[in-house]
Amino acid sequence: MAILLLTEKCRPKQIAAEEFFERLHKETEKLFLLKCDAWKLVGIGLGAPNANYYKGTIEQPPNLSWKYVDVVKC
Repeated sequence: MAILLLTEKCRPKQIAAEEFFERLHKETEKLFLLKCDAWKLVGIGLGAPNANYYKGTIEQPPNLSWKYVDVVKC
């Protein structure tokens, strides 16, 4: 099991959703390049206020500057 921690500069409230997910992708890719033969990615957990599990969206989260994010498309 691996846990990816993002730095203070990459907290979602401070950056646009697209940039956050791009950074998450890059950091995850780096992590798996180090251990690609030993690990298998089975999922990424994401918790957010006003997340809609059925649509894959985050809608008007009170603690983020994002308005509407389609996480599946990011």
